Amino acid sequence: MFFRFIFFAFIGYILLYIIKLLLKVFMGPPKNPNVKTGDDKTTKQPPENLVDKRKAVDADFEDLK
Repeated sequence: MFFRFIFFAFIGYILLYIIKLLLKVFMGPPKNPNVKTGDDKTTKQPPENLVDKRKAVDADFEDLK
């Protein structure tokens, strides 16, 4: 009786491991939006609102000159 419990627990653990492995293979690595990768083209350009703020600050400095 006890050996049967150990056997089924071991089989269940192996099945869970295989399911987790298949999910990892088909879903790919987890996507973390906070981590910036080097091949992302959008990280090289500042956001649009930053560009607008810089233009506004440059215009203010032009007015001061």
